[in-house]
Amino acid sequence: MNLSRAERWILVNQLTILEILDEKEKEYYKDTLEILERGYEGLYDSCIQFIYPDHETFSQEKSELVFNILNMFSAIVQSLEKIEDKSGIDKNLLVFNGFDGNNETDYMSFANFYCSQYEGGGKYSEIGQGVDHFNSHFPYLETYKRMLKSWQQCDDRFDLNKDDLIQIANASIHTANR
Repeated sequence: MNLSRAERWILVNQLTILEILDEKEKEYYKDTLEILERGYEGLYDSCIQFIYPDHETFSQEKSELVFNILNMFSAIVQSLEKIEDKSGIDKNLLVFNGFDGNNETDYMSFANFYCSQYEGGGKYSEIGQGVDHFNSHFPYLETYKRMLKSWQQCDDRFDLNKDDLIQIANASIHTANR
């Protein structure tokens, strides 16, 4: 990463203020200040280790996919509460399990942030937080995509009937396992 002298000067000014305000991180700011003041480009990445690189931003498309998944599970939960005759519906297939922390980390992190912290949190509390704070410990993204495709074909996606729920549950099962 390259920083101009002016960019380094702006960052040094900000870090000097933070060093004064944040006693617990004083050593970190002191080291970072020296790195930036002296222009040690080889150490710049250590200064911003918690900032995702540009190529790792969470896109609008990925965000929309998570919102659609959360909306689908919210509709499923609410519809299951309304339906009296649940015979033939495998409710275990209609549970939000979260996203895999190892392979779907960005989805898991986004869902956790959006539901638990953003604007005070509490969003989609009816669907739960998956297995372990949105970490399913198993990849579910492809399963959710199949379920979404089925959900989007329903006449009233936010008031699902028994047949709709069975159809969505069946979509969660990979075709190789049917």
